Amino acid sequence: MKKSLISVLKHLGLEGGVNDFIPLSSGELARDLDISQQSASKKILELLDNEFIIRRLGARRQLIKITDKGLNILRKEYSDYQRLFELADYITIRGVLTSGLGEGKYYVTQKGYMTQFKRNYGSSHIKAL
Repeated sequence: MKKSLISVLKHLGLEGGVNDFIPLSSGELARDLDISQQSASKKILELLDNEFIIRRLGARRQLIKITDKGLNILRKEYSDYQRLFELADYITIRGVLTSGLGEGKYYVTQKGYMTQFKRNYGSSHIKAL
């Protein structure tokens, strides 16, 4: 999908077009996106042709709403940004080791395990048991 259409969908969503019909002329869209009125009109028609939006024609302005298909495009875009900014290649686990039956203490105090803990988690995070 064209990035320019995604930006129009995003704009429509931010204006409230996800949950309801919003009144919008192609001239208003052009001003909002800093493009020509003809380009804005063309983008609306492309979104309609691809069934990413539906519209009702009003006296002066059209009423536009994003369809489920259009919403899926925005969800995909959101997912991409999550991968970019929110998800890491690693996870951090924090916790406190408490004694239970004492079985685990034997293993984690063994030299091989302790070496791995220090190598993987840093010696400053490992306290003597």
